[in-house]
Amino acid sequence: MTQVHYLNPRYQQGSPTLNYAAKVSALRAEGRDILEMVLGELQPPFFQVPAHIKDAMCKAIETNRTRYTDVQGEKEVLEVIRAKLERDYKISYSPTEVMLSNGVKQVIDNLFAVALEAGDEVLIPAPCWVYKPNITKYGGVCKFIPCSKDNNYKVTAKQLEEAITTQTKWLIINSPNNPTGSLYTREDFVQIAEVLRRNPHVRILLDEVYEQLVFDGHEFCSLLTVAPDLKDRVVVANGISKVYAGTGLRGGFAAGSEETIFAMTNHQSITTSSICAPVQWAMKAAYGSDDDFLEAWRAELQDRRDAFVPGINQQVGGLHAISPMSTFYVRIECGDWKNLITQDGETTFETDLDVADYLAEKAGVAMMFGAPFNYQEPMLRASLNLPKSELEIACERIAAARNELVTR
Repeated sequence: MTQVHYLNPRYQQGSPTLNYAAKVSALRAEGRDILEMVLGELQPPFFQVPAHIKDAMCKAIETNRTRYTDVQGEKEVLEVIRAKLERDYKISYSPTEVMLSNGVKQVIDNLFAVALEAGDEVLIPAPCWVYKPNITKYGGVCKFIPCSKDNNYKVTAKQLEEAITTQTKWLIINSPNNPTGSLYTREDFVQIAEVLRRNPHVRILLDEVYEQLVFDGHEFCSLLTVAPDLKDRVVVANGISKVYAGTGLRGGFAAGSEETIFAMTNHQSITTSSICAPVQWAMKAAYGSDDDFLEAWRAELQDRRDAFVPGINQQVGGLHAISPMSTFYVRIECGDWKNLITQDGETTFETDLDVADYLAEKAGVAMMFGAPFNYQEPMLRASLNLPKSELEIACERIAAARNELVTR
C-alpha cells in the first residue's frame, strides 16, 4: 500500500511560465525545431550582461569575496542602490530601508510573508504577472481588478476607489507591465495617488523591474515620482534580471520603510540568507555606472517589435498583435480561432492554451498562453527574445500552420 504524505496545497502552485517552458523543452528533446518565445529573458548573442558587470563579478571571485555577507547586503552595494533611488525618485532612503534579494520574485515573497494576515486583500490590476501564489500561500486573498483594453489594460482611479474595502491591505502596480507591455503615465499616477491618500490603510508594491525598457520616446514614471509623500507606504521591487539581461544572476532589491525591510530581512535570513556575494558586486557595477548600452538595446527591441507585430497582423488570419509601449512582450488576441478547426476535425481551439499548443507542435513556434495572466479574452504572449530574422521565420511558420485550418 502506497503511503500518502500530506502536502500543504498552498505551496503546490508553480510558475505557469516555467512549466510551459519545460513542455517546450520536452518537444526540443524529441528533436523538434522550436522557436521559443515563452520565457521573459533577453537572449544572446545581442543581449549579454554588459562586460563591466561581468568583470565586477569575476573580480569579486578572484579577490575571495565569496563568503556570507550581511543578509541585508553589502553596505557598499546598498549605498549605490540608495544613490540610484535618490537619482530616480528624488527621495532619500536610509541604509536600513534597502535590502538585496534573490531577484524580484524573492522580494515579493519576502514581503507577503511578513506583511499579510489571513484574509487580507491584495488588489491586482489584471491582466497581470502571476503574483497569486506568493499571496495565497500566506493566507492573503487576491482581488483582481479587470482592466479594459480601451485603457491599455491599466487600472483607473475610479476602478481602484471602487475596489478598496476595509480588508484591502496592498495594491500591486507593475509598470512597465508584464504581460501587456502597457505603461502608466504621470497623469495616471496623479489620479491614483489621490485615491491612495484617501485610503491610508492601503500599502503599495511597485514592481518596476522593466523600468528602462520603454519605447517610442515614452517616459518611465514611478508612482513615487508623482507622490513622494506615499514613500512610507510603498515597497519598491527591482533588479538586474530584465534591464541588464541577468536573469540567471538573481540580483534583486527592495526599498521600503525601516520596519518592513527589517521584517523582510529577518524572513530572508531563515530561507536563503544573503544573496550570492559576487552577484552583489555585479549589482554595484550595474547601478553605479552609465547605462549607455540601453539605447542600442531599446532600438533592437523596437526593430524586432516593428517586424513581428505587422508580420502577424498581415500574414495570419484570426490573430491580432498589439504593439507594446514597453517591456519586450507582444500580446496577440487569438479569440477568433474559436471558429477554426483542423482539417481532420480532431483539434479545436476553445482556449488560448489550445492555440499555443497547436502553434508549438504544428508550427514549431512556442508562445505563452494568456490564461495565467488573468486576461478576460483568449490571448498569447510572445517574448521578443529572438533575432529579427527568426521572428520573421516565426511569422511565416504561424501563417503556414493557420492555412491548414478550416472554418468550423
